[in-house]
Amino acid sequence: MANAPYSPGAGGYFVKSTGAGTDADPYLVCRQTLDGDDASAGAKADAAASSDAGTFSLIALFKRLLVKFTGFTGTAGSSATAVISVQGIASGTGMPVTGTFFQGTQPVSLASVPSHPVTVATQVGAGNMATSQVTVTTASGQLAASRATRRSITITNHGTTAVFFDSGTATVTKALLPGVLGASITLNVTTAVNAIVATGTQIVSVIEEFDS
Repeated sequence: MANAPYSPGAGGYFVKSTGAGTDADPYLVCRQTLDGDDASAGAKADAAASSDAGTFSLIALFKRLLVKFTGFTGTAGSSATAVISVQGIASGTGMPVTGTFFQGTQPVSLASVPSHPVTVATQVGAGNMATSQVTVTTASGQLAASRATRRSITITNHGTTAVFFDSGTATVTKALLPGVLGASITLNVTTAVNAIVATGTQIVSVIEEFDS
């Protein structure tokens, strides 16, 4: 005789129809695993364990662990004093930090950090300018006197004779302004500037930028 179809029965058992089938016991075939079958694992409805050492299912103990974890980390949106709890410390109690620190004392606040002045440059260019033309000869002569507030000085050649210059006595072995009409050089110095030519004379123009 052919086997009869299985159908769910009470208590999670699958059975065959009464009086049918070829098994010696036509009723009990197998049983599905139900919530709570394993006493050690427990059931989904188990309450959280009330102690760490009592006799509880794994589900009950895990629920107790979740409760403790939530209590330690706090709840989003809670006040600062309720975020972390430490066993033996009352809620909201300050906890001093002790030990050896680089700062020496704790806590460190912004008030204890040294302040440093900051200078902000608001002026793009110099507030003053002075211009002149000087005839350079074969003897060292001054193009511009020293000026403490000078930002720059620009020297421009008006001809084709090379000009040599220096902060001290100028000689033909010093810095060179080429003998090219319009050749120029800008120096960011506050010292005096003197010039000389090897032969003849040469006119140069001088532009100084300086603050008051």
